[in-house]
Amino acid sequence: MGLETYYRLIALPFDSNVSKPSQVTSVVYFDAVSIDIQKVIMSLPLVKFTGRFDSGGLDRRQQFYIMTTLKENFIVDTQGSNYARYVAKLSNLPDISHKDIEKVFESNDDIAMLRRSELFEVKYEDVLYKIEIVEEGDGTFASVEYDGNYVMDSKLESEIMEYFNKHR
Repeated sequence: MGLETYYRLIALPFDSNVSKPSQVTSVVYFDAVSIDIQKVIMSLPLVKFTGRFDSGGLDRRQQFYIMTTLKENFIVDTQGSNYARYVAKLSNLPDISHKDIEKVFESNDDIAMLRRSELFEVKYEDVLYKIEIVEEGDGTFASVEYDGNYVMDSKLESEIMEYFNKHR
């Protein structure tokens, strides 16, 4: 998908952080969007609604899905999370019975992620830095290291993080 099509897709009207279909007020009329957007929507993976939009189980690397209940279809945007963070009802969607329903991992309230971290190497101005990004609870934290020591210069750290976010 091209950049212009991607921006049109994310510009669709979505409700954020809803948990039930009855809370969704935004509607995307399939026959009113461009052919490019229609093609993208029809190519999205199809998953079955499992009781709550925020229950998790989606692949955070896949940004968009079609989510279906027995009666309604929704386009969902994960924005890098494992749940349907943004949701809009899809109206006038063509027949999707030919699409395979992908497996959604069931979430369990008794299991909670304590910490997830990712480590990156970034070469900035000919110096190799390590960036560690940690998800903990409700927050995400980043640290920048050089030669085993944390970078304590907030301006330099900010420049490295900006470079990293722009080029990753």
